[in-house]
Amino acid sequence: MEENSRMERLVSFKLAYKRSTETVKALARKFCPEKDADAVERFALVFLPFLHGVHPYAFSTPKQMEAMDQAGVPYGGRTIYSLVYEGMKNILNQ
Repeated sequence: MEENSRMERLVSFKLAYKRSTETVKALARKFCPEKDADAVERFALVFLPFLHGVHPYAFSTPKQMEAMDQAGVPYGGRTIYSLVYEGMKNILNQ
């Protein structure tokens, strides 16, 4: 990404990333006040990468579904909400 981006664009991206990370931490502190600062930090470090990978599990293209059928891989029935909700519960219970 950095090879084709101007520094000001990278800084803008990093500022947006910082805001989203701080928002996730603030929500964790608000809804899980029993969690200490280290637990909140760990939650953010696990949740944000998890969140980036959720989309393909909820949305598959017809070609992906055909390949999964041919490979015998089960799919479907999961929404973004259900995946994120279950993921957050698992992360927070650790």
